[in-house]
Amino acid sequence: MLDARGKTVSEIFHAGDQFLIPFFQRSYSWEQKHWKTLLEDVDALKEAPSNRQHFLGPLVCTPVPHVPGETNPYQLIDGQQRLTTLTLM
Repeated sequence: MLDARGKTVSEIFHAGDQFLIPFFQRSYSWEQKHWKTLLEDVDALKEAPSNRQHFLGPLVCTPVPHVPGETNPYQLIDGQQRLTTLTLM
């Protein structure tokens, strides 16, 4: 079942979910030019009206079986570079 829905960065970071990077994913490879663009986009949102949103692209995840009561783990299939950069910021 596909569950596609929009979430804010705050909702992603405060959900308490764990994102696992599968071994087949490339290593973090963004350089200054990549994260500079993302940072400029985030900074522009600070000056924008509060209802303005910015599309960061999809995070494609697949749930991993977990133990009830523990953190929900997800394999991060697409969006690793963006999510890692936002975490570092």
